[in-house]
Amino acid sequence: MLPLIVAMTISFALCFMFTKSSKLLNGFVRRHDLSAVQSMHTRPTLRLAGVAIFVSVFTTNVLFEPGSELLSTLLLSALPLLALGLLEDIGLHQSPSRRLVSSIVAGSVFIAITGTYLQNPGTFLLSALFEYWVIAVFFTLFITSGIVNAFNLIDGLNGLSGSVALVAAAGIAAISYNAGLNHITLPATVICGAVIGFMMLNFPFGKIFLGDAGAYGIGFILSWMSLDVLMEAPEISPWAMLMMFFWPFADTTLTMSRRIMSGLPVGQPDRLHFHQVVMRIIEISLLGRRARKYSNPLATIV
Repeated sequence: MLPLIVAMTISFALCFMFTKSSKLLNGFVRRHDLSAVQSMHTRPTLRLAGVAIFVSVFTTNVLFEPGSELLSTLLLSALPLLALGLLEDIGLHQSPSRRLVSSIVAGSVFIAITGTYLQNPGTFLLSALFEYWVIAVFFTLFITSGIVNAFNLIDGLNGLSGSVALVAAAGIAAISYNAGLNHITLPATVICGAVIGFMMLNFPFGKIFLGDAGAYGIGFILSWMSLDVLMEAPEISPWAMLMMFFWPFADTTLTMSRRIMSGLPVGQPDRLHFHQVVMRIIEISLLGRRARKYSNPLATIV
């Protein structure tokens, strides 16, 4: 419990500091997304919560000796992904393909260090193919990169990406605890604390946003943490772990299918994500378009 409280406190303190220093930081940060096609807010807001979350996670891991080797390895592997996301957050545009490649590179680094990859696909049809490690590694990178990018796609409403991350991290903590994998329970609990600290200022009124660094980083750490659970507790179904990522997985699948069927580039942003449609329904039928301050968090709850 203490690591959770420490991570939450550090994350909240840094997010609070960023919000109070927004006028100063706005001179250095050139991205606020008000003009973006997918924008769902009405005032300039910093996208630096990812920095707060991962400084919090790193600091908490250092404070509680000897720390988590798994969490240290995940943070090290995620560095190229976090750096690219941060560049996007401060206004230096990075193409979707570059971000996808960085998630694959980060995953490859983690595999090289730990040897972790999906070995039991949970279905008889794929089991024979997974006898070949090249296929298993390729499929693992495909799935994890999909989850990483999915967390970024659902980061459109106050509290949505954070609440999904919190549920997934809590699920990993509970499953690993019941399986006796305490070395996974601790880092999952730390992630919970860091996300809660961010959520205190993100929901309901979005005083700070997760940003690409936060969304990609959390998606990366949670997806690979869940794979580590499967590696060490093969009795756990891969489908049970996947269900914790159901919302980002489902939204991404629907988005890609819609764009492909419409003949549009898969990476082209739009305003047709499910959470965006729900928010517009709330605005049109209940609150009106000028009440986005309230329709945004209400859509997350729905």
